[in-house]
Amino acid sequence: MKNSNNIPVLAYHKVNSDFEWGVTRVLPFQFAEQMKFLYRRGYRDFGLSKVLENIGNEKGIAITFDDAYKDFIETALPIMEKYGLKATIFVITDFVGEKNLWDVSLGKRFYHMDWYDLRYLSSAGFEIGSHTRTHPDLTKISPDRVRLELSDSKKILEDKLGVSVNFISYPFGRYTEKIKKAAYDCGYVGGVCLSHPFKKQNDIFEIEREGVYIFDTLCDFKAKLSLYGKEGLCFEKMKGRLINFFAGATYRIKRLQELFQKG
Repeated sequence: MKNSNNIPVLAYHKVNSDFEWGVTRVLPFQFAEQMKFLYRRGYRDFGLSKVLENIGNEKGIAITFDDAYKDFIETALPIMEKYGLKATIFVITDFVGEKNLWDVSLGKRFYHMDWYDLRYLSSAGFEIGSHTRTHPDLTKISPDRVRLELSDSKKILEDKLGVSVNFISYPFGRYTEKIKKAAYDCGYVGGVCLSHPFKKQNDIFEIEREGVYIFDTLCDFKAKLSLYGKEGLCFEKMKGRLINFFAGATYRIKRLQELFQKG
C-alpha cells in the first residue's frame, strides 16, 4: 500500500547525559530544544496512524523511539508532556525491564522500560509498537525465525498491555520485500525504517524516518523537517544512511562475540 503524505517522522533512541561511544543518543538539552522548536512552530503530533491518512495541509509530526529505553520515562517524557507531544515506542519484548544485552557494549549497559512503564505510557496516549523479540538483523535469519520474531513480539505486547500493536520497526532499519510481506501476514498495519535517499516509492511497510543523533544541531534538525528544502533533507538522509550502515555492523560483531565466548 502507498503512503502519499509528507509528514516528517523522527526516530530517536536514547535521551540522556551518560557518556557512551555510540551516537544514537541526544542530550536532554538538545531534546528539549527540539521539542520546544516543534511546539513554537505549531507542529501537531499526529502519530504514525495519521501518517496513513489524508490530512491535508496541516503541520504534522510523528515522533518514534526505538528500543524503549528507561531514560524515556525519566528524561524524555516530562519534556514531551510539557509541549503536549506524544510518541510511538518500539519495544524489544525479550528485554523489557532488562539491560540491553542484545547490543554490543560501548562502555555501559542501559536498562529498558519495564511493563509498568509501558502500561503507563499506553494509558497516557502513547502508541506501542514492536521492535521484535530479540532485535536481530531480520535479513540475516531464517524466514521461520523472522515470522516468530514478528508474530511473537506482537502477541506478547497485545496480551501484556491490552492494546493493538499496529507497527513494526525493523531492527537496524534492515528489511526486504519478503520481510515486509511477513509483517503484513502477521497482522501489522505498517512498518518503519530509517532514511533511504534512493528510495523511489512510498510504502506503508517502509515508512521513512529521519534519525536524530547526538551531533545534530538545531539546523540539522530543521533540515530533517524539510525546512531547508530538498537539498538539506537529502544531505540528512545520506548522513542517516551512513550511520545506519555502521549500526548494522553491530549485529555481526555481537554474533562474533557470542561465538568466541562459546568457543
